[in-house]
Amino acid sequence: MMQNGALDFHTRQRITASQMQAQEIDAHHIFPQAWLKREYSGDLSGELILNRTLIDAETNRVISDNAPSSYLQDMRTGSIGPNRDRLLKTHVIDNKSRDAMLADDYDAFIAARTRALVAVIEKVTGKSVIRDLTA
Repeated sequence: MMQNGALDFHTRQRITASQMQAQEIDAHHIFPQAWLKREYSGDLSGELILNRTLIDAETNRVISDNAPSSYLQDMRTGSIGPNRDRLLKTHVIDNKSRDAMLADDYDAFIAARTRALVAVIEKVTGKSVIRDLTA
C-alpha cells in the first residue's frame, strides 16, 4: 500500500515507512471486527488480509467499530485534501469496492477488492494470478 502512495483516511497525508517504524500506523479492518460480529451472518473463521489496509493509528481509533458506510460518508464531507474516491484508490479500493462499503456488503467488498488487488499484482509482476482458490 505504501508503494501505491496510500493516504490516511482522515489526515489525507501519505503513509510513510518512518510512521510504520514508530508504530503510528495500524492495519485497519475496513469492515471492523466488532461490526462484522454484530451485523454479518457469514463465515468469519478466516482473518482476511483483503479486509485490511494501513491507516494512522488515531484514525483507526476514530473509526472504531463504525460501519464502512458511516465512516465513508464522514470522509466525503470531512477533511480537506484529495477527494474520497481518489484516496480510496491509493488503498486499492476501486469504485466497486467502495460501492460495497457504502452498502455495508462485506461479501461484495471482498469479491471486488480481490479483483482489484489481483489486477495490481498482475500489473506489477507481469504474471497471471490463478483465481480459482478451490483447485
